[in-house]
Amino acid sequence: ADLEASLDRVHGAFNVPLMEAAGLRPGKRVLDLGCGTGHLSRAAAARVAPGGSVTGIDISPVMLANARKGVSGEGAAPLNFIEGDAQAYGFKPRAYDRVISRLGAMFFSDPAAALSNLREAVPVGGQFHAITWRDGAQDNPWFYEPRRIAAEVLRVEGEPVTTAPGPLAWSDSDYALSLLEYGGWDRAEADRVEVNLRVPGGEPGALSLLTQIGPGSGLIRRMQAAPIDVATYRNHLSRWLREIMTGPNLEIKVVMNLFRATRMH
Repeated sequence: ADLEASLDRVHGAFNVPLMEAAGLRPGKRVLDLGCGTGHLSRAAAARVAPGGSVTGIDISPVMLANARKGVSGEGAAPLNFIEGDAQAYGFKPRAYDRVISRLGAMFFSDPAAALSNLREAVPVGGQFHAITWRDGAQDNPWFYEPRRIAAEVLRVEGEPVTTAPGPLAWSDSDYALSLLEYGGWDRAEADRVEVNLRVPGGEPGALSLLTQIGPGSGLIRRMQAAPIDVATYRNHLSRWLREIMTGPNLEIKVVMNLFRATRMH
């Protein structure tokens, strides 16, 4: 929540490919899964007006408080936010035409149960669309390079990618597709989508973000790194960021997973 402005400017690059894939247009009823501070929800509300509606769901009351403070554009569709765990929340059956998620589908303790529950919230023909991080240093340097640097500084093995709840839980598209199938969704597919992330504030702005979030900073915290190692991590990270700078703001290409599935019966 504290990083809302910066993260929305970075992650907002995912809004358009996700909404276009979902075919959001006037009249659609949309559920934004893991809506956080509501940036995608408000963008969707502009797309589905008139006649549509958007509901955002998240487990964080702090992030939802920020979401409710946000202002939708003039003429946007009705927008509301609910606090709840979509894994078990009692959605009204067939209440939504689309379930969308920007980096929010990867945190369920029982993802197949969650996807089954979400399936009941859409009618036959309803669709699920989610964008998530991919596996691999070349596809996802925004995640993997800070983690590599942290592991090198701390002289530990890099943490393996797992399917445990977390930002990289759906990085393996085959695994995520199997979850959608177990959850009862049909025609589950995944595409690779290239997106240019633009990080405000140049190298200092990117450094500030990456020393507060992501697997690199997470490894530093979990290992309770000594102050000298924290300083070394920051120095190495800063050097990498300067190497890839292309202008006043950092731009870095990432390749994402874009999932889609349909309820057919």
